[in-house]
Amino acid sequence: MILLSLLQAGINPMDLKQLLEKILSNQQKLEEEVSQLKGETIEVEKQKPAKQSPVKQSSTQSASPGPEEKEIILKANEEALRIREEAESYHDLIPWMIRLSLGIALIGAGIGGSLISPVVGATALESFLEILAGFLFLSGFLLFPACIISLALFSLMVGKDPLSFVGTLNVLALLIIFLIKGNPKPGVDAILGFPTFRGLLKFDSFSPLILRVGTGVCFFSLALYEKLLNPHWSEYVVHLYNLQSIVPVSPAMWVLGAGVTELLLGILLILGFQTRMVAAVSLIVLSLSFFFFKEQVYSHITLFGALSILFVTGAARVSIDAHFRKR
Repeated sequence: MILLSLLQAGINPMDLKQLLEKILSNQQKLEEEVSQLKGETIEVEKQKPAKQSPVKQSSTQSASPGPEEKEIILKANEEALRIREEAESYHDLIPWMIRLSLGIALIGAGIGGSLISPVVGATALESFLEILAGFLFLSGFLLFPACIISLALFSLMVGKDPLSFVGTLNVLALLIIFLIKGNPKPGVDAILGFPTFRGLLKFDSFSPLILRVGTGVCFFSLALYEKLLNPHWSEYVVHLYNLQSIVPVSPAMWVLGAGVTELLLGILLILGFQTRMVAAVSLIVLSLSFFFFKEQVYSHITLFGALSILFVTGAARVSIDAHFRKR
């Protein structure tokens, strides 16, 4: 019927056959192109990286600091570097800081009738020598004889009470460091041009280590002896000055907290970990102990001096700080 209609319309059957063959050929080519395009699309999809889920992307974005946080961290690092550089500029004043610490401590001990340590009594002659050595240190006059007198008094103290050696080791450390540095400025010796002892200056790089160990052991012993092993006097002080009104815990917890804090600070100083920060915290703790535990000031002056010097020098060699700085 369809063929008859086409013949009536005047269409040649041979032309119709060629047209059908051309249509079928074009359809095959089209199917081949479509299948080829599908294969390429699948291959591209395989090569694309897997997309992260929205939760993972948000967590990644929250983990990385934003511009404001980066700016805060950068400013904090710059400020820390500035403080370090400013502290290191005080190196020339270290002998003067040692003299002030030793001078005030020796005069205070001599007037109080103690032989360097507040738990060791001094004779009249020993007290006189302490006061004399203290004034020599403060004035910067006859500094080498003042060191010899102080070392002799320290030896007498250890002879009377060997245990006092540990609690006053920072005093010995300051005396040794001053002998190592041998700098009389400012003082009478420098003005008059007296000869100074400089034979130990080659060991100056070990000065922070000596001071760290001496001060750290001192903190360690004070925490053990005064608070952890003999807490009764400290608990009495807590009751006496109503320290529970400041921190509402039991007296035993008060003393334990103070003892553990001093113990930890001593260990960190000996190891040389974050020394400047630990020295600053130790100065705060030491200051608070005067207000809370009513401890004698003169017996801790050398600790103030030692911690101030460690804030200037940092840990230096043979320390955790030095190890991380090398890396």
